[in-house]
Amino acid sequence: MAASKTFANNAVLTANDLNTYVNPSTAAHVPYAFAAGEFDMPSIAAGAVSSGTIGLPSGRFTQPPIVVVTVGNYRIIAAIGTITTTTASYVLYNPSSAAGGSAKCRWTAIQMTPTNAAG
Repeated sequence: MAASKTFANNAVLTANDLNTYVNPSTAAHVPYAFAAGEFDMPSIAAGAVSSGTIGLPSGRFTQPPIVVVTVGNYRIIAAIGTITTTTASYVLYNPSSAAGGSAKCRWTAIQMTPTNAAG
């Protein structure tokens, strides 16, 4: 795979340059597939757990991607469980002694090569 190319000012970017350096199938620095989204987290009581499933775009991933979820509430810890090409399960845990109010959770899923999530 091509690593990268530096273009000078006023240089002409050819179709071959695009196919070689910007195509996720031929450029190692461009992810093969990527998705992102968000969901609403309910208020979670002290010491309690909430879980669910993130739906990934159908047909986007050829391998289970790397999925990361972040929580917009400092009391809550997020973990990802089982990942397939179309779903990722998550668990939200509130280890504190106070309720964690509702918040947005944001997630990203990435697959770096056609055959592997990492790369």
